[in-house]
This record gives sequence, C-alpha cells and structure tokens, in this order.
Amino acid sequence: YEPMRLKEVYDVHRPLLDQRERYQDVILQRVLGGENISQEDYDAAAQGVKELREKALALLGDAPIILTPTLDSGPLKWSDITPENTAESAASLRRWTEPFNVLGWPAITVPLRGEEEKGVGDAVQIVGKPGEDLTVLRVARALQALL
Repeated sequence: YEPMRLKEVYDVHRPLLDQRERYQDVILQRVLGGENISQEDYDAAAQGVKELREKALALLGDAPIILTPTLDSGPLKWSDITPENTAESAASLRRWTEPFNVLGWPAITVPLRGEEEKGVGDAVQIVGKPGEDLTVLRVARALQALL
C-alpha cells in the first residue's frame, strides 16, 4: 500500500511544488517521498492490495462487523505533536484505522467517554465489509444509545 499512498500524495501535490516554501518541512518530505515511484511499482502494489482484500474477506467469514480500538491510547493534542515525534504520532493515529482504509472497508469511530474524561479506550472503531456502510452506521447508533 505504501507505494500507492506515496505516489498518490505526490501526484496530488505535484502542481503545487513550485511553492515549496509554503510547505512545512516534514510535510514536504512526505510529499516528495512519492517522487520516484514508477507506475509499475504502483500497479504491483495495487495488485497486492487486491489480494489482501480477498484474503481479509475470507478471514472475516460471516462476521458482520469488527470492533477495534481507534487509538493506542487516549486522544493526542496538537501541542503534543512535535517535529521530533511526528512519525511516531502519525503511526499511532493510523495503526488501527489505516488497515481498513487500505481494504476499503467502511468504518466509524464512536467516543466512549465524555469530553472531560481522558484515558485509554476513549473510542471504539466499528468496521464492516465493503458495501455494509448502513450496518456500520446502525451498530454505531445502537452503541451510542447504550452510552
């Protein structure tokens, strides 16, 4: 998936790269990470993602949904993200959500605590199979009603 993500980011930003000074350094580095990814590399990654989707569907079987955490820990504050820990923070934000983005499966996050409360387990992610968006939304609504 990484070659796909990097190439797509670069392709979107390419028309703006004559204004590099307007980018934050860490963002510009990420954008430029896709500069040398060929269409062949992209296509190979896309084939791998297709195969991964097929395996994931087979693994899920008849289960209508999956519940996962949304984050490894409580919510991050913007002020907690620094140039030194950006990669680590981004990885923490994506760890539970990105796999389902890659798979193309519908997902939603439901907060489990009030805004004044903090701690691990602040939200749950509800994930469904492709095309089961309404199932995901129904489960989310039912879960919210319980809280």
